[in-house]
Amino acid sequence: MATTQMGIINLALGRIGVKKIAAIDEDSTQRIAATDIWDYIRDEVLEAREWKFAKTRDEIDIYILRLTDENGNYFVDENGDTITVSDGLSYGNQYAYELPTDFLRIAKGSKLYPAVYSDYNAEVSWLIESLYDVAGDGLEHLVLTTDFYVEDTPYYITYIRKVTNVAAWTPAFIKAFAFRLAQELALTLTEGMQKYEAMGI
Repeated sequence: MATTQMGIINLALGRIGVKKIAAIDEDSTQRIAATDIWDYIRDEVLEAREWKFAKTRDEIDIYILRLTDENGNYFVDENGDTITVSDGLSYGNQYAYELPTDFLRIAKGSKLYPAVYSDYNAEVSWLIESLYDVAGDGLEHLVLTTDFYVEDTPYYITYIRKVTNVAAWTPAFIKAFAFRLAQELALTLTEGMQKYEAMGI
């Protein structure tokens, strides 16, 4: 049987003794409660462990090339244009790289491929930071910052990604996710703090 969102929700509902749903778009309290928190719980459980199916390696692009003053308030992008931001990079890191849109966290690397590396320098110091308005859009952006940069030398990261397709989930992840979903739904659907705490993870 194919893995479906409805099937996983029903697995969670069964754990707390709540009536199962018959359709993923039905107008029931339990369906609405489950789908409202689905994305949040999914990302939480994905981020919690080094799930092999969610682990990947990718190249990241330079976002900010250099601080333009000693106060860290201005940056120059790859086109040489100055960008104003509210906060400078932390700990002296002068270069920021755009993270993939499906990024959740950095994962463990290997001896051959460290978690963060470049072709020029096998291992580098890095931080994940949230910067405001780095793209001139007035929004917060999660970026990887370093104190090392060589022109035309890409960086690579090993990371845990968001996997939204349930068909790609492993049985172990489905079990962990359904348990965590059930725990959260126990509060909403059964108003059972005791049951919630009993399912603590």
